Amino acid sequence: ALILYAGKASVLVFCSWCCARFGLPIIFLKAAKRAELMLILAMAWCFAVCSLADFLGLSLEMGALIAGVSIASFPYKLDVAAKISSLRDFFITLFFVGLGLQITMPTSKSLILAAVICVFMVISRLLTIFPVLHFLKYGNRVSLVPALNLGQLSEFSLVLTSLGISMGHVTHELLSAFTLSLVTTALLSSVVIPAGHSIYRLLNPFLERLGWRDHVGTSQADNSGNTHHPQIVLLGLYREASSLIREMKERYSKEALSSLLVVDFNPEAHHKLREMGITCHYGDISHIETLTHLELQNAKLIICSIPDQRLHGTNNLTLLGQLKKMAPVTKIIVTAETLESARMMYQLGADYVVISRLITASYLADVVERIQTEGSAKIRQSALDHLEKWGEETLA
Repeated sequence: ALILYAGKASVLVFCSWCCARFGLPIIFLKAAKRAELMLILAMAWCFAVCSLADFLGLSLEMGALIAGVSIASFPYKLDVAAKISSLRDFFITLFFVGLGLQITMPTSKSLILAAVICVFMVISRLLTIFPVLHFLKYGNRVSLVPALNLGQLSEFSLVLTSLGISMGHVTHELLSAFTLSLVTTALLSSVVIPAGHSIYRLLNPFLERLGWRDHVGTSQADNSGNTHHPQIVLLGLYREASSLIREMKERYSKEALSSLLVVDFNPEAHHKLREMGITCHYGDISHIETLTHLELQNAKLIICSIPDQRLHGTNNLTLLGQLKKMAPVTKIIVTAETLESARMMYQLGADYVVISRLITASYLADVVERIQTEGSAKIRQSALDHLEKWGEETLA
């Protein structure tokens, strides 16, 4: 029976591919001149493939999926997707209404089963995702947060359960349990996902006690056992810091870059930094322990270019206060979003406060003046030449 089912599915895929390869391009090309026909043709194609799937004894869902995949290869897919979104939302609503009508009054057995499903979802995600990412040296934060974010039951489980009911394989009680689990995990996810960083900070000490060390592979300089005292420390690798590294690479020698240390928990950026010969340290800069272990008192300059809205668990003002206690003689550059916070940072001892909007305003004022005096063609070409020469490799 399984071989027969696979054969029917192969016939459906082959027929759909042949039509999408030789017939649909001609039809869609002629219909593209009239925008109102695109939606009608797309739906007609979907119904045709679903009818063929039903004729072969396959599910309508499989036919609809194959029809969508075949249309995805055409340049008209965005237009079709935009126009069909209202119909999609309408039928999704009807689908869940139909599922809700099938749910019986929850019993103690269905409630217990729903609780078991919820616990299984959370534990299975932690046991499958966290160890794999940690084995790949992504650190505890990057390993734990995706596991928490994926702890929600998928709506597709309701589709499979409803199919099981129609075929007599499962009972309505199981559908009721899955629905309760879906609602419960959805509500929990709305709380867990925003609080992912806080949960990580709460669980990380216990994970480290169990042997799950919170680190990723460091640079060769760190692994050699030599004491490395960087002169410049970049706390966090965001857009401004990425561009700063590119500018420093252009102005200074490789030996000068060896005195730079970047602290961030983005493992992908670590690989690129190591290829550039830059020392990097895995760590969360909102952790006071991370800052303590860095021995920042030996650095000459500390830079945090990440705005407060991108920081989790701390802000530039709090970070500045901690840094001044650890490295009182080290020069510190932080970032502010408001003038008031910038004044507070200067009062707390910041050597310089980056206010992006003031820098942008000053630069734009020069651009406006140059356009009025020199014309837009010259400054536009100058900007294009600068972008071509820049060639920045994206690190963050």
